[in-house]
Amino acid sequence: MSDFTKFAAGLELCEARMGKLSAQEMANAMVHLDRLAPCFGKSSQEFRTWHFIPGTDKTEFDPVTQEQFAAYIAHKRDMLSAHPYVCDGAAKTREYEVSANGQVFGIYLAGSEQAARDMCAQDAGYKSESDMAIRLEKPSELVAELLK
Repeated sequence: MSDFTKFAAGLELCEARMGKLSAQEMANAMVHLDRLAPCFGKSSQEFRTWHFIPGTDKTEFDPVTQEQFAAYIAHKRDMLSAHPYVCDGAAKTREYEVSANGQVFGIYLAGSEQAARDMCAQDAGYKSESDMAIRLEKPSELVAELLK
């Protein structure tokens, strides 16, 4: 499955959950979609607002609003419509909830349980689940459960 196919599937999932996600979940979704399709239209940062941290010269993003998220999703949907050739459409994806020791780390759209666990490990900064296990020097405890 190409990253653009994952991108299109993720976009559909975001649209389906519009209005149900917290500000942080929307921010995470936007960053994840940007990673799947870098340089494909505007980045999520162009839809966000920010402010200076009082007493410093540093800035931080404001929480994502529903309007910002909807505008971002609409822009990415328009980009996909304008460039339909980027998706191969061949792979079937499903929703998996990935957890370890009863702690849920997220819901991932993937073609297999392994792909979902790999995506979760990548979100934690590793290359894959196996890379995580090697670097932590212990077996992975990630579990991917099919939701649909």
